[in-house]
Amino acid sequence: MFIIYEKSTTRLYGGSLMYKRYPTERGAKTCMTRKGLSPEQWAIAEEGEFHSKIEKQVTKRNLMGGKEFTQPLNTPLCCDPSSEIYWSM
Repeated sequence: MFIIYEKSTTRLYGGSLMYKRYPTERGAKTCMTRKGLSPEQWAIAEEGEFHSKIEKQVTKRNLMGGKEFTQPLNTPLCCDPSSEIYWSM
């Protein structure tokens, strides 16, 4: 599966919880063209490679314990220990 991401921030196209996946690279390129996404700003990558090699990591503080931790930038709030949503579920 292929995904579209912003080059400078590594944010996923479509949001972190329900980002768009494309079965082929050609399908992702077609979407970029139809949506008017600039190739200078956006890029396409294989999903596994993106998560292991490209996606930026961020340092955050655990809401309950206060301990610092790192996680991928595109982690949804429901899976992020620094968010109130995580602790209220």
